[in-house]
Amino acid sequence: MDIKGYLAVVLDKQSHLELKKLARHDKIHCHHVTLAFNVNKEDVEEQEGKFVTMLSRWLYFDDKAAAVTVQLDDETTYLFQDKYAHVTLSTAKGIKPSYSNKLIDGTEQCIEALGSIPLSGTVKFVPFDPQPIEFEGQEKLRIAASREKEKPVLPEVETCCGGIPLYKGVCPVCGDK
Repeated sequence: MDIKGYLAVVLDKQSHLELKKLARHDKIHCHHVTLAFNVNKEDVEEQEGKFVTMLSRWLYFDDKAAAVTVQLDDETTYLFQDKYAHVTLSTAKGIKPSYSNKLIDGTEQCIEALGSIPLSGTVKFVPFDPQPIEFEGQEKLRIAASREKEKPVLPEVETCCGGIPLYKGVCPVCGDK
C-alpha cells in the first residue's frame, strides 16, 4: 500500500553548510534529495534511517533558482524515481523549490562543473499530511464554524524548511526542533 509523502535523503549539517556556499538567491534550501513520492510502507520501513553518501556533479542556476545534481551511492540509486537526483540550493522570492526540476531539464548555458564534493545524509520519510494538530477547544470551534458557515480561526502552527509544519515538534525534512 502506498503512503502519501516522499522518501528523501536529508542532508547532514556539514553537507548543508557546504552546499549553502553555492546558493545564489535569497531563499536558502539545501535540505534534501527527493528519492520517491507516494512510496509503499515496506520501502519506508526498509530504507528509513539508512546513511547515504553521494557526490555533487553540476551546478545549475538562473535568475529564479540554483540546484546541484548529485550521484547517489549504488545502494540508494534504485529507489530514485525522478529524472535528475539533485538538491535545490536556493530560490528567488515567489519561486517554489520544485522549479529546480525544470531548471535542470532546460538549462544549458548556466552550468558549472563542481567536481565531486562529498555529501551525506539519512533517508527519511516526509508525510504530505502530517497528523492533524489537536488543541483544547477544537470541537467548540467546529460547532461554531458549522453554525456560522465560516472557517474557524486556528492557532498558528510552527513551520520549518519553507513552510512545512512541524510534526510532533520536529521538522520532518531537516530534523530540527
